[in-house]
Order: sequence, then structure tokens, then C-alpha cells
Amino acid sequence: MSLATWLTLLSAWIVAVASPGPDFLAVMRTSAISGRRKGLFVAAGVTTGIALWVVLALTGLAVVFAQYEAAYKVVRYLGAAFLIGYGLRILWSLRRSSNNDDGETPAANAAAASAPLATRSVWKAYRIGLVTNVANPKALVFFGALLASIVPHGSPLLAQLEVFATIVGVAFAWFASLAWIASGERVANGYRRAARRIDGAVGGVFTVIGVSLAAKA
Repeated sequence: MSLATWLTLLSAWIVAVASPGPDFLAVMRTSAISGRRKGLFVAAGVTTGIALWVVLALTGLAVVFAQYEAAYKVVRYLGAAFLIGYGLRILWSLRRSSNNDDGETPAANAAAASAPLATRSVWKAYRIGLVTNVANPKALVFFGALLASIVPHGSPLLAQLEVFATIVGVAFAWFASLAWIASGERVANGYRRAARRIDGAVGGVFTVIGVSLAAKA
């Protein structure tokens, strides 16, 4: 793969991966609530999902999904169900916390609202990251289109490995950096002070994205 081709891939992927979405929210929220270690495991889960989509795109399964619309719809419905469920769980936790408000301080109430959704183990954090990413099958279409011109069918294995390493490496570096920043004392304290508003927005975003996926499936 030439330097120009690699730079084209790198610039396009940096713009794509840095765009806020469900992966971004999952990493930021877990890091702020549960700390850096669990945030890094969410980042690892997200990166694993991305690696899976890249492998599927490189092996030509993006074409299979395009040809078999029913299979694509099944994956979209499953992804939509997860995103809607995750979003509603956050919103329900906020409502339950509000109903149980007994005059405690805003910080205590914010912590109570977030506590039911804080990840209890690093492996649960990893699963949240993985499932959040694979819940959106549009990623396969995206990678299929992106890689079609970068590594067309029949490209050498070395070129495919270079593409894989670039995409996965940039993804983990980005999401690990988010986990590091969000778990910092200043950001985490700011999150706790505005936890209700932030979680309300996050829950709404996950739900809307899930509904949008289901409606288009």
C-alpha cells in the first residue's frame, strides 16, 4: 500500500472514528461513572467490534449483506433492540431515582441515578463496548465502501494487514484517550454534578438511534 493510499485511509478513518456516536457515549459514560480501568475495557470492547467489522469487510461479507437483505434486517433489528433497551434502562433508572428522591443533596441523587447502571466488572464493561459497536450493522456497509477502493478484491495479504492494523490501532488510541480524559477528576466531578441531565440526554440518544435503526430495517 502506497503512502498516499495509507494517508487517505488514515485521514478518512480519523474523521469517522472521532465523530460522536453510541461508542463515544458508552466509553465516556462508563469512564466517568466507574473509573478509568472499566472505561478502557469499554474502549477495548468497541475496538473489538470494529476489528470484527473490518475482517468481515475484507473477506467480502459486506457484499453478502447487500445481496441478502433479510439477513441484514435481522442484524439491524437485533442491534436496534439492544440500543433501545440500553437507552430505556438509563431513562428508567433516572425516573426511579426521581420518584425516590427524599431530599438528599443533588450530588447524592445524581450518584443514585447512575449507580444502577455503573458497570460492576471489567468484563461487563467490555461487553457493553462490544455490543454497543456491533449493534449498528451500518458499520459493515461503511467499511465495505471505505475499503473497496483502498484494498480491492485480490489485494496482497500484507496490504490487508496494514489496513487492519491502521483502523484498529487508531480506534483503540482514540477510545482509550476518551476513557483517560473522562475518568479524570475534573471531568468525573462535572459529570456527577450534571448526571441527571447528561444521562437523560444519553438515554434519549440511544433510544432514538435504536428506533431509527428499527424503522429503516
